[in-house]
Formats: sequence, structure tokens, C-alpha cells
Amino acid sequence: NYIDYNRFKSLWDAHRSKHPEKDVRTISSEIAWHAIRTYIKGMFYGEDEYVDPDYYEHEMNENSRSISVENFEKIYKYVWEGWYEPLCKEKNYWDDQDMARAVLQLSDEDLAQHPAVFCDEAQDFTAVELELIERLSLYSQRTVESYQLINIPFAFAGDPFQTLNPTGFQWERVKAGFYELIRQLDPSKKAKLDINFQELSFNYR
Repeated sequence: NYIDYNRFKSLWDAHRSKHPEKDVRTISSEIAWHAIRTYIKGMFYGEDEYVDPDYYEHEMNENSRSISVENFEKIYKYVWEGWYEPLCKEKNYWDDQDMARAVLQLSDEDLAQHPAVFCDEAQDFTAVELELIERLSLYSQRTVESYQLINIPFAFAGDPFQTLNPTGFQWERVKAGFYELIRQLDPSKKAKLDINFQELSFNYR
């Protein structure tokens, strides 16, 4: 019952091609998947909490939005509420964001067991996935002095040319997600943590 982008595209393209409203037929599977994955399901991790148009327009920083408010409203109404959410409930479909949310329901004792976390394909992580990654760290459930926070091992690698985002790769938006991870590790900002960005000039595989 797993839904990835290719399966979503096949299902949505078949659905929208028969829709009576022209506006709905123009919503591409790429932008619909991006809106659902990144914002609607990918920002909150509460069991039934999803980003709606009101939150998207009034609560989100403008720089964090990659879709116009008008297009987001259309996707939320016609793709999410009108088709994908009820389809998933009816058919028991699930995707990566559902899996991340489900794992986040586990206890901290079950999750926080890893002294180091290394992640590839980091260019497309959602906020929910970054929250999960932070919770996997052993140190997320330990008291760490501010001067020691810099030594907590998190390493992310990604390729902007492999992004799944139909609006393209934007380093500022990706960086904002990582700063949220830093904020959770160092809420007092005493450690003055920052991102150690290194462009890789060799194929390390």
C-alpha cells in the first residue's frame, strides 16, 4: 500500500484527466506531490495535524513558501481534501511522511539510541523527517553542556541536482530546516551552533 511519487503521479493523472473543472485538470502531479509532502503532511507530526491554507498564508514565513497561496489553496481543496486524503483512508495507502509520523509516536526510549547520525539525499528532507532524525540521536534525550554541543555528530550529504522538488533546489530553504534542528539542540543559543557547509568536489562513493 506504499505510495511513492511515481504511483501518486499515475493515480492523480488518471483522476484529474476526468475531472469536470478545468482548474483541477491543470494541477500537475509534481506540484501537488510537493505541496502534500513538504507542507500539508511534512511540517507537523501530530497524528491528525496538517498544514491548511490559513496556516500556509498567515503563519509561514514568506521565504519558506515555494508555492503561491492561491495554488496551495487549490491543491489543498481539490487534491488533498477532495481526493488524496480520503483515498488513503479508504485504501489504507501510506507514504514516507506517514511512516515518519508513525515512528515519531514511539517513545523517546525507543528512538534515542544512536550516538551518530549520517544521512544521504538530505536535499529533500521535510520538517517531519528532520524532527525524526533529531529524535534518533542519543543526545536528544541527554543534558549536554553548551560548549559540548558542537561535538554532537550529525552529518548530512545531498545533491541539489537530484532534488525531488519541482520548484527546484533552494539552499536557503533547505538551510532553514537544518537551523530548526540546531534550535532544538541548542534552544538557549549559548553554543552559537552553525552549519558547517562543505562543497564536495570528489565522488566519495
